[in-house]
Amino acid sequence: MAFRNGVFTTANTVKREDTSDELRGRLIQLVHNFDHNDLYAADRFITYLQSTAHDPLLRVLYNAPYDDEPETPEERTAVEEAREAMARGECLSDDELRRELGLEPRG
Repeated sequence: MAFRNGVFTTANTVKREDTSDELRGRLIQLVHNFDHNDLYAADRFITYLQSTAHDPLLRVLYNAPYDDEPETPEERTAVEEAREAMARGECLSDDELRRELGLEPRG
């Protein structure tokens, strides 16, 4: 393995011209050699790729940095007001909001 131009490379580096079947075969070979921790990490990463593949917003949210700033009193008040409004039924469902905005309903 070598590190060149900011990328780790191996003799088995994927080439753009490889077919999907070749890539799947290579992935299967790699997975067969993983220990439990590697399998867990691979599962999480592949699940991440699948879940964000067609949803750019979700990809941005997954990659957003953790917000470690403490909640301000104003933010706490706004959250309390929003929860109270929801409890009183003063909110729109996702479908209602999409209709109001002229968007297609989800699946």
